Amino acid sequence: MARARTAVDRFRVAGADPDDIRHAALLLEAEAVLDVDVPTRSRLPGVTYLKHAVKRLVLFYVRFLAVQVTALGQAAARLGLAVANRVDRIDGDLVDLRARVAALEAAVGERPDGDRP
Repeated sequence: MARARTAVDRFRVAGADPDDIRHAALLLEAEAVLDVDVPTRSRLPGVTYLKHAVKRLVLFYVRFLAVQVTALGQAAARLGLAVANRVDRIDGDLVDLRARVAALEAAVGERPDGDRP
């Protein structure tokens, strides 16, 4: 039950913007880890032992695949964070450039419609 609550809490984000690249990358990073500990309990008699035996038989292969998928997810999350950092820098540059253009337009006396006096 605690694992389920933790998983649900990771999806709760107050005020997250759907276009927020950084948030999406962090969510991907949190979800990229695969859990190979499959539950084996059952209410049916004998099924618990069968599930445990199957788990032991396939655990090596599942763990091998899980490690690779986890690495891929974490690499994708790092890529997302790198893109978010680049976008943030470009947004900052854009604000500066707009201010410089506005200052230059004011200096030459250009009107908003593009005509000069």
